[in-house]
Amino acid sequence: MSKVNFKKYNSYLKTTSSLGKFYRRYILYPKLLKYIKGDFFDIGCGLGDFLSLGSNESIGIDINPFNVEYCLTRGLNAKIIQNQVFPLKDNSFNNAILDQVIEHIKNPKYLLEETRRVLIKKGTLIVGVPCIAGYKRDPDHKLFYDLNKSVIVLEEYGFKVKNFFYYPLPFKFFGKFLSQQSLYLICSSEY
Repeated sequence: MSKVNFKKYNSYLKTTSSLGKFYRRYILYPKLLKYIKGDFFDIGCGLGDFLSLGSNESIGIDINPFNVEYCLTRGLNAKIIQNQVFPLKDNSFNNAILDQVIEHIKNPKYLLEETRRVLIKKGTLIVGVPCIAGYKRDPDHKLFYDLNKSVIVLEEYGFKVKNFFYYPLPFKFFGKFLSQQSLYLICSSEY
């Protein structure tokens, strides 16, 4: 992605509606935080909305320098991903979140291998992917992940899916019509 596209995507992220921000902060994120015990690293942290709910030891990482800079201006701990390597030590976190990110990448190999490297053994990874309507809404999406494909890909890279759910409504069906409907998978690093 070029510098111009990074800036454009950063600007796009800032257009989230007040209702969208309210939903994430007070409805979605509290649900996701129930699966996280302690510090976490937020992969593809964007503007730092989820990261802002973590401790001072939680870290956001992103390939977009404008997103990282924005997080830093908010007083959040954020770092840039360079050359497909996370700027984090091996086995240094118990928890990671990868929310609305993996569908933007043609090949998730480096992303999932790096995530596994940084997580402790039996660490928790939360993965969120859009359902059909949400996937079609964003022209930057590269690969669609349904439940079956998500499980296959995650297991290929050493993660065991322990639980999953659809949100905000508890049924896959709504993903055909509701762009906010997403699939969330709760995983354990099993290497």
